[in-house]
Amino acid sequence: MPIFFVKIFGQGLAVNESVALKKEYDFHPPFNIPLFLSGNFGEPRSTHFHTGIDIRSNARVGLDVFAIEDGYVSRIGISSKGYGKVLYITHPKHQLTSVYAHLINLSPELNDYIKHIQYAQRRFEIDTILPNNLLRVTKGQVIAYSGNTGGSGGPHLHFEMRDSKTAETINPLLFGFKVQDDYAPSLMNIKLYDLGEKKNNAINKILPLQKINGIYTIAGGEVTVNTPILGISVNAFDKSLNSIGRNGLFDIQLISNGVVIFESKMDRIHFDDWRFSYSYADYDERTSRDAIFHKCFIDPCNEARMYPQYENNGIIKLDRNGPNEIKILLSDFSNNISEIKFTVYYDPQAPLFAHKPANEQSIFYCSIENSFENDFIQVAVPQGSLADDIPFKYKMIPSSKYYSNIFQVHANTDPLLDSIYISIKPQNLPAHLQSKAMIAYQEGETIKSAGGYYNKGQVETWFNKFGKFFVTTDIIPPRILQCNIVKNKRFAGKVFSFRASDNLSGIKEYNAYIDDQWILFEHDLKSLHFFHIIEGNIEPGNHTLRIELEDYKGNKGIYSYPFIK
Repeated sequence: MPIFFVKIFGQGLAVNESVALKKEYDFHPPFNIPLFLSGNFGEPRSTHFHTGIDIRSNARVGLDVFAIEDGYVSRIGISSKGYGKVLYITHPKHQLTSVYAHLINLSPELNDYIKHIQYAQRRFEIDTILPNNLLRVTKGQVIAYSGNTGGSGGPHLHFEMRDSKTAETINPLLFGFKVQDDYAPSLMNIKLYDLGEKKNNAINKILPLQKINGIYTIAGGEVTVNTPILGISVNAFDKSLNSIGRNGLFDIQLISNGVVIFESKMDRIHFDDWRFSYSYADYDERTSRDAIFHKCFIDPCNEARMYPQYENNGIIKLDRNGPNEIKILLSDFSNNISEIKFTVYYDPQAPLFAHKPANEQSIFYCSIENSFENDFIQVAVPQGSLADDIPFKYKMIPSSKYYSNIFQVHANTDPLLDSIYISIKPQNLPAHLQSKAMIAYQEGETIKSAGGYYNKGQVETWFNKFGKFFVTTDIIPPRILQCNIVKNKRFAGKVFSFRASDNLSGIKEYNAYIDDQWILFEHDLKSLHFFHIIEGNIEPGNHTLRIELEDYKGNKGIYSYPFIK
C-alpha cells in the first residue's frame, strides 16, 4: 500500500502540563495483540530514565507495528545500539509524535527510502530528519515490524509519546492505551539515611518490611535514630498482568505527620533530565546489589523536573519533643496502591546510625566546579556533575604493567551526572606509540576503554564514572571472529555474515565491498554480528568480499574472502 496520500487537516489541542486529556484520544494500539508490558515509563535504567513503555511481542520478532494515528514520518534512525531501528511519526492534529524502537525492519516503502540514504552516504548508521508531510501514514497502517535491535535485551517494542514542540516524553498510558494491571507495587525493604552533619561517614541502614493487615511496616513498627535529619528510600517494584520483569513505579508520596513532603510522579520526562536517574535511586545499592531503592528525598543538586515542589524536598527533620508518623504511598498507573507506615523517634544517644572514620582528602561540592591535581594526574569535576557533596578520595597504586601507575579516583559508589576530565602523565611511553595512547578503566578484573588521546605530554579524556584509571595503548586492529564464506569455495547462501570484535578501544568504522563495490552490512553491537542480505543477482564466477575494520586508535584490519558463485 502506498503511504504518500493522506492529507493532514488543521491543528489539534496541545497536551497540557498535567496531561489530563487522555479521554480526548482514540489512538490505534501499536500492536494488534493485547498490550502486556516488560517495562514501564520512567523506571530508572542503568544510564537514564525509561522514556516509553516496553510492549511484549510474545518473545517473537516480526509482529506488525501500526501507526497510532494519521500523520507523517518525521525521523528515521538506524543504529547498532540504543534504539536500533527506530521510526518517529508526527501527528499534527494532536501536536504529538509517536516513536517505535528496536524494530527488525520498516515497511517496504520506508525501507527503500532509508536504504537509498544509506548507500548514498555509505553508512549503516543513519539519523535523518524528513521534510514535513513527505511520507504520510494513516491510522492503523502497518509501518514496521517488531524486533530486538540496538540495546534491546529481548524481542519487544519500545513505544513512546512525545510533545512535538518540546520533544519531552509523556507517559503513553495517559493516552488511553489499555494495559491490565490488578497488582499493587511489591515492597521489600526501606533504607534510612543520616542526612545530618555526619552524613558523609554514616553507615546507612536497611530495614526489611513486613505486611500486617494490608499495610507494610518495619519490625515493631518504630525506629529510633541519632540524627535530627533523616532520609528514606524504598526497595520496591511493580508488575502488571503477564509482566515478567520488575517494573518501575508511577507515583511515590512521603507523608510526615500528615503533611506531604515529597512526591515523584512519572508522567512527563525531559531528555535533559536523563542524567538525574543516577540520583533518583540509591546508586550504591544499584551498582553493588542490582537493587532499586527509590529515594523519597531529593539530593541537593538533583534538578529533575519530575518532582513537585515541597518544603525540605523529602528531608525529614526530627526533634526530641515527639514522634514522626511516617506514611509512604506507592502507586502504579492503574492506581493500585501499597502503603508503608511506621514511627520515627530522635534520640542523640541511639545506636542507629554508626559512623565510619573520616578519611577523605577534601570535600567536593556539587554546586561548584571541583578539581584535584598532583605531579601524576589532574581531575576536574565540572559544576553539575555531582548530585550531592562527596568526601573525595584518591589513591595511587604502583604498577609496572602499563604506561602509568593505577589511579583510584574516588570510588564508583557515588554517581556522576556528567563526565569529568581526567589527564594522566604517562611514564616511558615511546614517541611512536603516542598516537595509540589512551586511558583505560578497570572494573573488577575487566579492563575497558575510557577513550582519550595524547596531548602535550598528557593523556586526557572525559569519562562518566569514578574508579581506577591508567594509561595504556591499543596497537591491535579489530579482527574477524567468524565469517560464513569459506575461502575459494562455492557460496550458495542468501546472506553474507561475519562476527568481529576489537581488543580495547572499539570498532569505529567498517566497510564491506564485493569486487570493490560498496555494500550495506547491518550491525548489532550486542552480538558483534554484521550481515548483508543478498538482494541483487551476483553473476556466476569468482568474486571477493573485502571487509575493512578500523578502531578508535586508527588500527586497521583488511580481510578478503574470495568465493565462487
